Amino acid sequence: MKKLLCILLTLSLALMMAPALAEEEVTLTFSSWGDAAEKAILEGALARFTDETGIKVEYLYTPEDYVTKMTTMAAANELPDVGYLSEPIVVQWANEGMLKDLTPALESGNVDAKMDSNKFIDKNGNVVGVSVADEVVMIFYNPTYFDQMGVAYPPSKAEDAWTWDEFVEVCRQLTVDANGKHPGEDGFDPNNIKTYAVKMDDRDYVYESFLYSNGTGLFTEDGKGIALYDDAATEVFQSIADLVNVEHVMPSAEDAANNMDMSACFLSNSCAMVISGQWNFQSMAIAAEEDGITYDVGVLPYFKEPKTANTGTPVVVFRDTQHYEEALLLASYIMNTDFVMDFITSGLWMPVSEEWYTDETLIDKWMTEGVHPAHYREACIDWALKNTHPSAYFTYGCVQQLEDLYIPALDNVLLGTETAKDAMEGIRGELDKVMADYLASIS
Repeated sequence: MKKLLCILLTLSLALMMAPALAEEEVTLTFSSWGDAAEKAILEGALARFTDETGIKVEYLYTPEDYVTKMTTMAAANELPDVGYLSEPIVVQWANEGMLKDLTPALESGNVDAKMDSNKFIDKNGNVVGVSVADEVVMIFYNPTYFDQMGVAYPPSKAEDAWTWDEFVEVCRQLTVDANGKHPGEDGFDPNNIKTYAVKMDDRDYVYESFLYSNGTGLFTEDGKGIALYDDAATEVFQSIADLVNVEHVMPSAEDAANNMDMSACFLSNSCAMVISGQWNFQSMAIAAEEDGITYDVGVLPYFKEPKTANTGTPVVVFRDTQHYEEALLLASYIMNTDFVMDFITSGLWMPVSEEWYTDETLIDKWMTEGVHPAHYREACIDWALKNTHPSAYFTYGCVQQLEDLYIPALDNVLLGTETAKDAMEGIRGELDKVMADYLASIS
């Protein structure tokens, strides 16, 4: 109760200050991407901000090519006041002087305490972005299909997580060709598979999760070198590619695209599991209501220890704002868990304050029946609290350049035409140059 009163008091103080700011008839611009459901919730939140503060907000909705538009606006010195920014470029933009310090917003008393793992820190130690949500990677699965196959569900507790070898064996049991054969059985036809065991997002957050699980990452432990061509990293990449080309339990990138989204996978039984991020609960809840699909979640398999990268789109204040104080106020609203609760209860976001993962009263406030399934508490809340490793882009300003090199280089690995070791060695010089240039830029 005491804490609640403190929050109410600080919010009241903010509201008392806001009208004074609004007397100048300030209009802020706010930019974001997102699907139709996210857009609708955000429009409501921005309208509420205006109602409570008197500060108008022009919403710049850009569902596609967002970074391209922001880059164009930056070149014209026409960046918005506040908005989202793609995670891999946040620290880079901040180091180039394109983002404002958010520390005053965090210290204003308008927001609950944030996890350090969700703060983007520039070369000067300033907080230049704060994730609007904490997001982790996990297994989404179709329990109906698991029941049909007589296979135990993916573990929901980190301490029970499958090893990678155990995961591969389960994938063999779940994968079935058109004649009912499994990989390894006589007569199995890898060119005519009816149901694959697993599909993975071909994205940085999945790769980083498994890299951290194997005791490595994008960078060496001292932060001064690249780890992507080391044995631990190439083992991860090769193991993922082998799911496609050796085990035949995961579709190729082309086949995965044809399978459409996660709900379509489960509806058609084309894939039993999908490895992706927490934000999918919103769309899955909609699909469950409209199409009657079933879904649940488990923790990731691991190489050395159970780990997930944590991520989260940040809210930032751009350099071109002429209304820094008002922009900070808007940012503080977006960073306040209570203010954005509709995003959280819909399944799109998770809170970014630790107390929302440990206080049972607060947990009950954001767990939603019909959105968060039976094993969500263990496989998502506990998983996020105890087994996360912050993505490299929270503190490094060259992640986008690395991703532009290593993710395309994995295409041939996933096609089975090149080994992971050869692919990473093939771009080693370019990777090292990115690192050397970055270290020189921040020295």
